[in-house]
Amino acid sequence: MDHHSPLSLYSVDALIILDSDGKRILAKYFTQEYKGAREQNEFEKQLFKQTKKLNNELIMYEGKLVIYQNIVDVFIYVIANQYQNELMLCNFMNSFIDALNILLKNQVEKRIIMDNMDVVFLAIDECLDEGIILDNDATQISNRVSKKANNGDMNISEQSFTQAFFNARDQIARSLLK
Repeated sequence: MDHHSPLSLYSVDALIILDSDGKRILAKYFTQEYKGAREQNEFEKQLFKQTKKLNNELIMYEGKLVIYQNIVDVFIYVIANQYQNELMLCNFMNSFIDALNILLKNQVEKRIIMDNMDVVFLAIDECLDEGIILDNDATQISNRVSKKANNGDMNISEQSFTQAFFNARDQIARSLLK
């Protein structure tokens, strides 16, 4: 399926969080456009250069629609093809940030994100599936992430290395079998 078709459900090409120096905190790419780490890092570096001094929330960059927000010491970017609905993407961005605020107790900043990376990745997975927006309700997203955290489905830092390895192996195997 063509991820760049104007009528596609695949709305988001990437979700990226950079620190105030433009260094990657996390990034999740949903297209093969930036195949390798080198291409991704170069794109992120140039994107940061373009946006670090702007006060906009939306720009066109390299033919991509970029929705972004600077919060404390992080920049959060939603990258989409130029045909996507800007209002829908802004709504998604706002609900994602609201969910992070709920989950991280209104401390969306680099250190807290780094300490709670598993929660942030779960939040991304709860609202995006391969670039398709699943949910725009911050409360619902945060509730589902909290349930998974409380059920022990998460917290890798408390698992033994062997348990973490087998969990990762199982997840990779499931994703390959899709």
